[in-house]
This record gives sequence, structure tokens and C-alpha cells, in this order.
Amino acid sequence: MPIRSSTRAGARLGRRAFVSTATLFSFAFLVGSGARSVSADAAVTFYVFLHAQTGAQALQKMFEDALPGVSVRVFSRAKDFENSVRQRPDAVLALLPVLQAQGYAIHLQGQRGGSPAERYVLLSQKPVSASSVRSIGAVDLLGRSRMPAFVSKLLGGNSPEVTPVTKVADLLPLLQFDKVDAVVLPERSVGWLKSRTRVPLQVSDLPSGQVGLPAMSFLSPAGQRLRELAPKWSPAIRAEIGVDSWR
Repeated sequence: MPIRSSTRAGARLGRRAFVSTATLFSFAFLVGSGARSVSADAAVTFYVFLHAQTGAQALQKMFEDALPGVSVRVFSRAKDFENSVRQRPDAVLALLPVLQAQGYAIHLQGQRGGSPAERYVLLSQKPVSASSVRSIGAVDLLGRSRMPAFVSKLLGGNSPEVTPVTKVADLLPLLQFDKVDAVVLPERSVGWLKSRTRVPLQVSDLPSGQVGLPAMSFLSPAGQRLRELAPKWSPAIRAEIGVDSWR
């Protein structure tokens, strides 16, 4: 009898040990598999704040097609972009002065024709100069509190009343309905805006009309993936954001 009791007790202990070991093994396997799955499925988050002529949705679709496996969000409002970047995306793309205003380091600078900046001009119905305009329309790059200083710098110190809009196309009604004396925009967008109206529009130079082109900041090691992918973007994307190379 003692021998049988001992044998049964040992068998029960053996079974329990086997079950515990198997359970631990299964748990470790599931945890390990889950960790691999999360790591594999975790997309790189890429936030873009640029005002393309095609609009934010069209630009986002272009980036999504070019960047499989990357979660892309394109913003058209300065406030939305500023609030969202607090979530710490892996990488951000915006005009150089926008990234500088947010305090981001510049890791990749867009170039066009070998230059890191592009020319901005005034567009108006009547002849104007940078010093004569008293009201001006501009796409909102930096938020209402920062835009007046940005525009004043472009105008060489003149500080007109600034009417901000959320996209390039919104500048046209300001001119058509005489809401402002002029609008300020990249020179490369002038032809596109003129083609959308029969109203004759005049171009005037700015004394300090150079604005930094789109640049990128990588906020995590995962974001560094974009460093290799950016030079491979299609000509359509490069044309839309005004960049033909990166440095």
C-alpha cells in the first residue's frame, strides 16, 4: 500500500509538472508570437503638412500609394498639425520654416534646382508693391499668431492685415472679391492659380521672397526608413511638393 500511494502521488506530481511546463511553454510561445506580430504590424507613422495644389486628400493618396506599410496623415490646417505632432509620429514633412517653428531638427532638406529655398511673390489685380499693400492673403503655414511676422519678413518689414486660408485655391476668391490688396504664394503656383480665373492678375516681386522648401525630421529610429524612401518618390509627388532632390 505505501508503495502504491507513493507511486500514485508521484504520477500526479509528474502530470502536474508536465501541465505546468506545457502551460508555461504555451504562454511563452504566445507572448513571443504576439510580440513578433505587433512589431511586424506596427506601421511607421508619417505626418505631412503641405499645401498641395491638388488638395490634402489627393496628396495623402499619392503618399499612401508610394509608401506601403507607412501610416500617412496629411494635414491642411496649421493648428491640426501642431496638435497632432504631440502624439510623436516617427517622421514629419513640412516647409522648413514650419519645422523650425516647431523646434524640430532638420534631417533631410528638399532641393529644387540645387537650392533649398523657393521664391514667393505677390499676386494682385492692381499694381502693388511690398511696401504699399495694407491687406494680404496667405496660406496659413504657422498659425494665426505667427503668420503676421512671417508675412512681414517677406514684405521687407511692412505689416499689413493678414487673412489666412487653408489651401492655395482659397487665395483666388480673396482677389476676385477684392477682400485683400494682394496674396502671397510660391512663384511656381502662380500659373496654376491664374489658369482658374479670367480676372487679369499681376505678379510683383518681394524684397525677401525666399522660403525654405519642404524638409523632413525623423523623430524615431523607425522614421529613418523615410530617408531611403524619399529619393525614390515618383515625379508626380516631387512636382506636387516642389522638390526634385534631397540633401
